Amino acid sequence: MFYFCQLWEHTSSSRIFSCIGLAGYIILIASRNAALSYFGVYLAACGIYPNIPNTIAWVSNNVEGSYKRSVTLAMVISFGNINGAVSS
Repeated sequence: MFYFCQLWEHTSSSRIFSCIGLAGYIILIASRNAALSYFGVYLAACGIYPNIPNTIAWVSNNVEGSYKRSVTLAMVISFGNINGAVSS
């Protein structure tokens, strides 16, 4: 997927994965069948988890200076990890 996004100079592959995740969540909300719900969970996970390394790579490429980059990456990862505490 990332190879084709770079080949076609389409750098917003996160949108594609977000659409896949959104489709999974829509299936989860609308379905009553267990097999279809498992498929929705699979789609949601496939759509969400690639966004994390994409965000980290994007942030590290767009911040200059080693100290600024290290602090920015620490903040991004900290905000990602605090989501578990917020959702519980």
